[in-house]
Amino acid sequence: TQWCEDFAAQFEALVAARPAVASFTFGILTAAQVARLQAAGSYVIGTATTLAEAQAWASVGADAVCASGMEAGGHRGTFLTPTQPGATGAAPSLADFAASMVGTLPLVAQCVQALSIPVIAAGGIMDGRGIAGALALGAQAVQMG
Repeated sequence: TQWCEDFAAQFEALVAARPAVASFTFGILTAAQVARLQAAGSYVIGTATTLAEAQAWASVGADAVCASGMEAGGHRGTFLTPTQPGATGAAPSLADFAASMVGTLPLVAQCVQALSIPVIAAGGIMDGRGIAGALALGAQAVQMG
């Protein structure tokens, strides 16, 4: 947190910019923050590396969740301790990161089954076959790159 910019100021700038879509990867917003973005006309997407994180995003009112499987590599932002769902105060341990190493397709299947909001598949999908697999599991979209 010592190197981070002032998130509150960044958030205010984001609300003022009124983007069509606002997505978040490292951590989670509050329900009030999600509601402010939605009131400004933004579609809010939260990234999840586990089912518990996806459920947390749904519980704060996100419009969709991006299920980021372990194939996404170093750009994954695990934020909940799998052994303590909902505990966002402490930084995840190495064991928590290991427990969050769920493959993209299994994570998509879990999220689609458990959530009522759209699921976007991300991680290791690089061709039409991967897209078809994610869509067959119920993903509404695929994020590649």
